[in-house]
Amino acid sequence: MYGNYVDYLALPFAPMYVAGPSPESASVTQAWNPAPSPPLGLGEFDINPTAAFVPVPGSIGVDYTVYSQDPNNGSFDPDTAFVSTGQVFASVQVDIIPEPGSFSTVGGAILALAGFAFLSTRRARARL
Repeated sequence: MYGNYVDYLALPFAPMYVAGPSPESASVTQAWNPAPSPPLGLGEFDINPTAAFVPVPGSIGVDYTVYSQDPNNGSFDPDTAFVSTGQVFASVQVDIIPEPGSFSTVGGAILALAGFAFLSTRRARARL
């Protein structure tokens, strides 16, 4: 398994993103920010530390509902203001790339093992 996706929009108390006519915007943009509670954005993909270094293709789907009234209005009634629902899908790809520190850790371990093997061989020859 390459990792796990955490869906921010499905979390309890997730913010409602509203697009529409004034005073709202015709499109919605939200910078990713995992710090607040709940976190902001669509979600995050947490890479498994043992995952192979290969691209992982996938897709993200967002369900949406269209209303004839602003959901932020105090008199909003979702039953009477409902117009339609829909889905939007986008192809995504996560590139699993090791951090530069990983190379030095693995390289150091290989050098240590090679040095240990060399010293073991040298000591074995010295005993003969």
